[in-house]
Amino acid sequence: MIMMRLAWTSSRFAWGLLLALAGLGASIPGSVDAAEALTLDAAVTQALRANPNLKAVSLEHDALALEPEIARGARYPELELGSSYTHYSDPYLVHPIEQPGVFPPLDDDITSVGATMRLPLYAGGRLVAGESLAASRSESALQRLHASEQDLLFNVVATYAKALQLRDLTIAEGRRIEGLQAEVEAIQRKLDQGRAARLEVLRVQTRLSQAQFDQGATAQGERDAQGLLAALLGMPLRDRVLKELPNASFEVPGSADAAAELAAREHPQVRQAQAEWNAAADRLAIARGERLPEVDLVAETQTRRGDDWEGRDDWYVGMTLSVPLFDGGIRRKRVNQAEFERQQYRERLRGVVDDVTTEARAAFGGLQTADQRLQSARRALEEAEEALRIETRKYRAGRSTVTDLLSAEAARWTALASLNQAEYERFVADIRLYRALGRLTPTLFTGATSLPAESMSEGKGTS
Repeated sequence: MIMMRLAWTSSRFAWGLLLALAGLGASIPGSVDAAEALTLDAAVTQALRANPNLKAVSLEHDALALEPEIARGARYPELELGSSYTHYSDPYLVHPIEQPGVFPPLDDDITSVGATMRLPLYAGGRLVAGESLAASRSESALQRLHASEQDLLFNVVATYAKALQLRDLTIAEGRRIEGLQAEVEAIQRKLDQGRAARLEVLRVQTRLSQAQFDQGATAQGERDAQGLLAALLGMPLRDRVLKELPNASFEVPGSADAAAELAAREHPQVRQAQAEWNAAADRLAIARGERLPEVDLVAETQTRRGDDWEGRDDWYVGMTLSVPLFDGGIRRKRVNQAEFERQQYRERLRGVVDDVTTEARAAFGGLQTADQRLQSARRALEEAEEALRIETRKYRAGRSTVTDLLSAEAARWTALASLNQAEYERFVADIRLYRALGRLTPTLFTGATSLPAESMSEGKGTS
């Protein structure tokens, strides 16, 4: 199939474009010492290591990962060593009578030491089903961990990018304020010369006050984003500065149907639901096995001695058969319960597949929409910049009013802010789609190469 290759770079969400269109040649203030900076790679690594919610899910997985070994242990023999010491008020037989006419020794202190062995031979299929159940539970926990990792990764990357976006917007607003302040001074000089009205100064000052308020609100939003990022990372950021986003490329399916098919096959939530359905089938097999006979191989060796250490050694080997006959219908009811549970998890699996495919289609559509919005924002910015250029020349020539100039400046600023937001939404649309596909991994943001097109396009249509 034809793949659409989509890429984003460390442009600070069109920061260079913001400065250029604002007519500013100044660069962003000095570089930050590496010890004080936080890269996206380091943020992702820290979150995966220290996020408390993810650690809880990871510990649950570690516990359930031991289930298969426990289940396999049920197939091995059980060996027990036992001993006892008994003091009787009257002499007692040290061991049973062995043959007629030979009376065993008597003693009032008897010591017994022995070992028993039990090996299950047949349990109605419960041993096999138990191993399968343990494997299914372990797989379910693993897929839940993968899903939690992807959710955390999405939140960390999106929040990191949001903090960068707001930081760049705050800087751009500062440049805008500088420009408005310069305009106030210029109009004030005209006012002093009698070539401008007091109302013009007031209008520009009003726009300046609004710009200062907007900058404060944006700066607060940046602080809020950094606070959320610190919570996701499980550590305080203090004064650490976020570094620019690394280069990365995303390869996505060429159609919504292809995205839905890929998500239905590979998303961790689908695999978790499949494992839970398999576990329900295993519990049904165990419930049915409880109604079948059970056969065990048993053996025991024992020695009984008196005070003088006289006695004998005994041993036996045999088989036991246990057949359930009547229990008031308890076992039959358990089978019925297990069957209902299996049907429940089957329907849950279908629901998860529907949810995942719907999310994948929506994420694919959202990516197309974000791309169109970005192109539209760029065109709108070009138009607003040209309109401002024209209004500026007209105002300088005395053929326009300050109101017209301020309207053009406001339109350009709105276009700049819209482009900044569109760049962010376009980036987030990429990672949202990868999460919907179940393929959001840390390697996407640590300099690793992207997924090959072949793996993304198996069985897919063309775009």
